[in-house]
Amino acid sequence: MALAAGGLAQAQQAAELAFIGRFGLAVDPADDGPASDLSASRLELSGTARGPLGEEGRWFLGLSGEHLGWVGRDGSVEATWQVLPAESGVIGPLGGVRGRAGLLVERWGRLDLLPVADVWNAKDLRSGPLVAPDALRRPTPTLALELGKPTARATLLWGPFPGQDLGTTWGTDWSLIRPGMLEELLADAATWEGDALSTGLLQQGVTDLGALLADIEPATRRGLVAGLGSQGRPEDLGWNGDFALRLAAEGPSMDGALTAAWLRSRVPMTQAHSDLLQYLKEERLPTLVDLDEGLLARDALATTWPHSAHIAIEGTTVLGPVGLRAEGAWRSAEVVRQPWLQATTCPSLAGGVGLDWASGSWLVVVVEGRLTQLIEAPDDLWLTSSTDAQLALGARLSLLADRLRVVPGGVVDVLRAEALGRIEASWRVDDAVELGVGGLVLLGPAPPLTFQEAMSWTGGPFGYWGDNDAVTAHVTWIR
Repeated sequence: MALAAGGLAQAQQAAELAFIGRFGLAVDPADDGPASDLSASRLELSGTARGPLGEEGRWFLGLSGEHLGWVGRDGSVEATWQVLPAESGVIGPLGGVRGRAGLLVERWGRLDLLPVADVWNAKDLRSGPLVAPDALRRPTPTLALELGKPTARATLLWGPFPGQDLGTTWGTDWSLIRPGMLEELLADAATWEGDALSTGLLQQGVTDLGALLADIEPATRRGLVAGLGSQGRPEDLGWNGDFALRLAAEGPSMDGALTAAWLRSRVPMTQAHSDLLQYLKEERLPTLVDLDEGLLARDALATTWPHSAHIAIEGTTVLGPVGLRAEGAWRSAEVVRQPWLQATTCPSLAGGVGLDWASGSWLVVVVEGRLTQLIEAPDDLWLTSSTDAQLALGARLSLLADRLRVVPGGVVDVLRAEALGRIEASWRVDDAVELGVGGLVLLGPAPPLTFQEAMSWTGGPFGYWGDNDAVTAHVTWIR
């Protein structure tokens, strides 16, 4: 018993423990309609532990709790709590190679603001650009075997159970279908005409469905969204997963990496039934003949998760006082969205360049640019285009002995003349507590207000979510 107690005490002394609590609040100062959110909050509690494993290895364990809350302009309140695994695993020698295994975050690429090659981990997109950078990537089950030296190494990766991007299809201000759009669509559809025999019955059915949707509990809606978001996913059997080979080298003045991978898409490819889309576009109800032909028995929305080959190259060097970073990637089958809930795949090429400049430790300035070209893309694209060009600028000012930090930044969609700007200022009260305020502004054409306008949107994402300007505040506690 004494030996066991002594061993436990020694293990506790060897382990490094850390805890971070962060509460963030975003308030939309503009009245965007009764169905929009007035505020959104996010409380994150995360704990990590790490320690040695044998003579050359180490282990690490992370766990996080997340509470999300929304207050609507109509006075509605909803909230959800969940416990999520954070990055956890082991690192150490395995025969003649070095291995990593667990729920891992693999940071590929060299760009921070406009990444091109960073595709191994799924992303948290539920709050758009308000998601903190360190919470953007979701850890995924990964086994990595590394051979070579730190200056030249090859890494083979297997992700048996790939993740999917966390987003919301319907119900929040950052959803693809904004709050109130489906309810207004059904209210309008209850007045559409079909034929003399079916119109009355279908109008009553649509009216009943609209009433059901209006009274649906938030938890039920989130469950439906989660279920639809996972529709069609292959079973997690290992061979449906991801595989990658990564070659990296480091030199005195530059370093680089080459990656070849076979990856499952992190977003679904959806195909809505053409007949149902026709009724929505023409704003009419099915006829009795359509119903007799089994229209209602057809799959309204088919979902697949295609695999794609991915090849990327990246590098970093220094040109005098300026750091130069670059990366490029080719994908054989990029999932691209089309109007009216359609999607397809096409090859894509993307490249990006970043420049860094620092003045001591108090100022860092970053400029990044990215160009994406879809190959043989369809003419009708949604929230994207065959050629996309973005320019991003960011900075970090550390003042008053690093107690005050100001981080301004922005992204310009060059070809669509849309832009996003954000600034955050934080004050370190002491070693454990930080307070911050900020703001988010989106510039572009007037955002869509109805389901039909949203599904036929021809602009970019900054305009689509353009009424999500927000004032933000946060409190962080580090232990």
